[in-house]
Amino acid sequence: MFDPVTLVVALAIAHIAGTAALVAVWAVNPQVPGIVAWIVGRVMIGISFAMLPLQFGLPRIPVVVAAGLLAVAGLMVATVGSRQFMGRRPFPSWLAWGMPLLYAAILWTLLETGSEIARQISITSAGIFVVCTLNAVSLWPARGDAVRVSSRLMSCVFGYNALFFLVRAAFGAIHPSPETQSEASWDITITLLNALIISVMVATTYTAMVTEYLQADLKRQAELDPLTGLHNRRSFDTRAGEAIRRARRFGGSLALLYLDLDQFKAINDRFGHPAGDEVLRKLAEIVTASLRDSDLSARLGGEEFAILLPRVDCQAALAVAERIRHGMQDLRFDGHGDPFQVTVSIGLATFDHSGDDLDRLSRRADQALYRAKEEGRNRTVIGTD
Repeated sequence: MFDPVTLVVALAIAHIAGTAALVAVWAVNPQVPGIVAWIVGRVMIGISFAMLPLQFGLPRIPVVVAAGLLAVAGLMVATVGSRQFMGRRPFPSWLAWGMPLLYAAILWTLLETGSEIARQISITSAGIFVVCTLNAVSLWPARGDAVRVSSRLMSCVFGYNALFFLVRAAFGAIHPSPETQSEASWDITITLLNALIISVMVATTYTAMVTEYLQADLKRQAELDPLTGLHNRRSFDTRAGEAIRRARRFGGSLALLYLDLDQFKAINDRFGHPAGDEVLRKLAEIVTASLRDSDLSARLGGEEFAILLPRVDCQAALAVAERIRHGMQDLRFDGHGDPFQVTVSIGLATFDHSGDDLDRLSRRADQALYRAKEEGRNRTVIGTD
């Protein structure tokens, strides 16, 4: 049922079809990171499969070593693509290219010295085990990663493949070389069947990862302000409402800051909208640098910004507001050779557990902001009931 010839043909068809599908996905979505590396890795692995029959007509050692080198290097290139896709730091060059070369050198030495087949199988399997393990670790999502479901699945696929080759490497190390044609045939059949399953699952899951990435990107674009990278009003209202409900249910302090750039219209009129956009981006950078990961910031529209600070009392929120205000005040902008400064007014309101909701909290913060403007701008005012 699973004769090697049939499995080789099925593997070739599945691998080519999966790679072609991935090329099609890349052609439609070239902006997705890592796809090119995945394609190159699959092509290298496919070439390594195609080279193996050549050992019966050409010098065996160079063909086997070259095929093994391409297979391990292809898996490493795919791992590099996975790290690009997941936003991980790249591998050092010595690791990315040194490992396949080390594997090839060890395999060449074993073949030249006439080591038994079992040892050759063990070394080959060990090399694949290491690279598949690196890929599995690279794909496991960290907290905050946008792609989580499909990357977990792909991590498990490579983890399973790593386990398969670990067992095969251990078996080759402790078991003598196959003495009969039947034993050798079983090893080839099981390995080819595993390769067929992995090829299909990897190609399918790559597509699922790209789909999840695109969905997450669309959601991100719908939630973020394109100029500053902060949340937009709709996203802020949704998340802030959830935070307030949690604070009401479980207790804890919470503060809301409303920020408004002083005389921003005059900046646009005098220096142009590009200068105004630069001011907005700089304020967003200062805000982001001043906050914790758990804090929420948004551009509500125009020159208006909002910040929600969970688990923060009034004095701590005031310190954050003043840090932002001073950071903006200290900046100098270039208005086509005419330097200028920009200040920001801030209204602060803290959460009242006696029935507060987002509307009431926002009203107090907005009233405090209005007072900051009325009292001369460039200041923080704390709202009262």
